[in-house]
Amino acid sequence: MLVDAYYCIAYWRYLREFAIYYKRYTTLIYANDKHKIPIGELIATSTGVRNKLTLAPLDGEISACDHDFNKLSLTPSVSLFVDIPNNITESFYQGQIYVSYKDTVFQPSCGLRHATELHTNYEKQFEN
Repeated sequence: MLVDAYYCIAYWRYLREFAIYYKRYTTLIYANDKHKIPIGELIATSTGVRNKLTLAPLDGEISACDHDFNKLSLTPSVSLFVDIPNNITESFYQGQIYVSYKDTVFQPSCGLRHATELHTNYEKQFEN
């Protein structure tokens, strides 16, 4: 575990150093699909933790929807076009943000969808 953390930190540093060194030729983009947002459920939604003891009335029924099967859910997709700083000690979390929402059922996350969103955002970012 510690070895993986070391390589992850080293890789992250090398990536930032590369972006600074080739700043004139580089665009650094962070992209991520965030947590599904359930819509339309009128009762509690379970996070998937099962077989755990729960404090409840003796004659009561414990019921919750499964978070994987909602009526409707949206997944926000976030892309950050980083303003690459001049020094590695400066922030790499500033720049232009693009957010889009996808219907989780009819617009699932896949490589082709991510490439299309990235291309669309890239055109918006550099349209001039």
